[in-house]
Amino acid sequence: MVSAITNLSPAQISSLSTANIASLTTADISAMTTSQVQALTTTQVQALQVGQLVFSAAQLQVLSNAQIGALETTDLNALSATQVGSLTTQQIGWLTTTQVAALSTTDAREFTKTQIGALGTDQLAALGTDKLSVLTATQVGGLTTDQLSTLSTSNLSALTSSQLGGLGATQVKSLTTTQLNALSTADINEFSATQ
Repeated sequence: MVSAITNLSPAQISSLSTANIASLTTADISAMTTSQVQALTTTQVQALQVGQLVFSAAQLQVLSNAQIGALETTDLNALSATQVGSLTTQQIGWLTTTQVAALSTTDAREFTKTQIGALGTDQLAALGTDKLSVLTATQVGGLTTDQLSTLSTSNLSALTSSQLGGLGATQVKSLTTTQLNALSTADINEFSATQ
């Protein structure tokens, strides 16, 4: 059965009350077109309940900066790992540090190498040691030299030898003396000759 929501224009969607938005079923949300999703106001996005966040990748990828900012941390944390992995690099850059800090370790594992590279230095710091420690070597390889040079020693030392093996030569050269001194001998010994 097709949801009646599909009959509404984007203008009609944006005029729905927050009570109407809160009463939408997951089938209604899933049936929304990307144009309808784009029409949601920030107040409407805030009115969405955790259980309603069943957006597809295509729906998520049309969310604007303001809409992304309107997602509460509980909402963002409720997104599946696949949903987080589908966010564009631009959308990743729009996440606040509070939103990034609220992500689960499972969500952090779903970031692509490109998404990791799109994080601002403040966002990267907000991930914290618990989320940095679960990244793969490939994800760590996505860190930019700017990101690495501002990584705290506690965050850097949370990375395993295997994760550090994902860094390229330019990335390793960007590490400060203080950062290198925070690494264990085993970590340093894991660097290859090409790093």
